[in-house]
Amino acid sequence: QVVTLFRNEGGRAVKIEGVKLYASSTISAETSQDNCSTGPLPSGAECAIIISVKGLKTGSWNIQMLLGHDGRSQLTKTSVTGTVATGSATDDQNVLSDIESIPNEIDFGSLSSSQPLIKSVVFRNISSKTLTVEKTTIAASDQSGYRLDHDCGVLNPSQACLATVTWAPQQAGQSDGVIIIEHSGSSRVASITLLGEFTPDDTEVA
Repeated sequence: QVVTLFRNEGGRAVKIEGVKLYASSTISAETSQDNCSTGPLPSGAECAIIISVKGLKTGSWNIQMLLGHDGRSQLTKTSVTGTVATGSATDDQNVLSDIESIPNEIDFGSLSSSQPLIKSVVFRNISSKTLTVEKTTIAASDQSGYRLDHDCGVLNPSQACLATVTWAPQQAGQSDGVIIIEHSGSSRVASITLLGEFTPDDTEVA
């Protein structure tokens, strides 16, 4: 799972019109989460696109990303590179990050009232080395209403910490997001998907 962040450096909101991926023959790649196309990106704000990458054969790989938008340049290009290495029989191919999140997806379901919802998530160091949680952010629109609170810092092997996610949406509709955990381990990053839909009750005119 590769997380790419995009920032609107312009002076006005920009509407993302879609992303296209052009991957090398050593891998297959697809967009697994796109938070940039959910609505206009305000000036100075960031959004995240998560790409699922699967190795097909050993060797270096690259992905060219083309992001279309209605800004002045109309198109943003970036590239993601890496190497597919030969694994051994003892490698755990299912481990995507040095930090495990329990659960790996937080679904708040459907909310019809304005009362905030709170759910917890556990971050656990599943590597054999001591790790430091360096930065945690939520990539979502300003109106999504997500807030993350935690006391995670240095995690020894198998040690865990608890975080809470508060959801207080301000706008009706789907409120998707991604928690991005940057750490000192070899994978450098972990992510958790946030899901929720705000369907406020209709008010009757007096």
